[in-house]
Amino acid sequence: MSQSPYKLIVVLGVTGRQGSSVASTFLNINGWKVRGVTRNVNSDAAKTQASKGVEIVQGDLDDVASLRAAFMGAHAIFLMTDFWSIFSQPDTIQAAQTAGQFLPSYVHDQESRQGINAAEAASSPEVLATLERFVFTTLANVSKRSGGKYRSVYHFDSKAAVEEYVLDKRPGLAKLMSTVNMGFFAENWRITALFSPHKQRDGSYVFRDPLVPGPHQAMPFVVAEKDTGTFVKALVVDLPPRTNLLGVSEMITMTDFATLWGQVLGVDAREEKMSEDVFLEQFPDVLRQEFSDNFRFVREFGYTGNDPGISTPQELGIPTTSMEQFIKDEDWSSVLVPAAS
Repeated sequence: MSQSPYKLIVVLGVTGRQGSSVASTFLNINGWKVRGVTRNVNSDAAKTQASKGVEIVQGDLDDVASLRAAFMGAHAIFLMTDFWSIFSQPDTIQAAQTAGQFLPSYVHDQESRQGINAAEAASSPEVLATLERFVFTTLANVSKRSGGKYRSVYHFDSKAAVEEYVLDKRPGLAKLMSTVNMGFFAENWRITALFSPHKQRDGSYVFRDPLVPGPHQAMPFVVAEKDTGTFVKALVVDLPPRTNLLGVSEMITMTDFATLWGQVLGVDAREEKMSEDVFLEQFPDVLRQEFSDNFRFVREFGYTGNDPGISTPQELGIPTTSMEQFIKDEDWSSVLVPAAS
């Protein structure tokens, strides 16, 4: 049998923001083919990816055997796990109650287990026979990097647990692994009013931000739908394994983002600081400590906890989307509405 002239990247979460960005990027690189893994191969999102040229296969992060089959022949694997998807599933609350476990802690364990399942499948000898790169979207271990000060940022620590499992338990895979510490998704304004601009009676707009002190006020905003693919391409094609990247398009404070947003769109806009308590009232009770610890950790220790082993795209010469370009490209018509009377 002749060897295929193409290399193959297998993409988990191919129907989501990150995975679809990776798929789109690699479909446009000569010599690469894309296989997307999804639980429901008949979903509209899966069919859309298939129409673009992605080979769609069934796979479930709760099923190691299905992942192993999906990974066969891969030269690269892109793995992302999703705390919030698990959190929002209708049966998750009941499952946590049955287990007698605090809901975010339960979701932490489920997400970590799913990532470990994928690492186990990728570590199979038959998968490692062709595998050259394993890229995982991780986040800081807040509990450790804060010296135990902040212990409730479950949606960060769950991903860190997967990375640590690979490094500690899967040496064959660890030597092929690179990571992306994904920043704050600039697109989040579309899905929650928490991060949307709010029009005032005088016609101006405000972006609300919690008043949390600390030396690290700039946030790593990332245009996930565009730049995730660029990051993964760099880690798979251009850079050696064991590269740890901060997934940031641009570092910017909310004050500067609000000002820039107004300048680009020709409206008056500003940041409005809210007390932390008032800001946290917008979250469900079960998540308030999670996000209090999250905000405080980032402001005090930085997004990665001052991890010296993580490089920025700018340091590595990786192009990114500026916040100015992001603002220009977005459709803001849903918030650019007449002022309230």
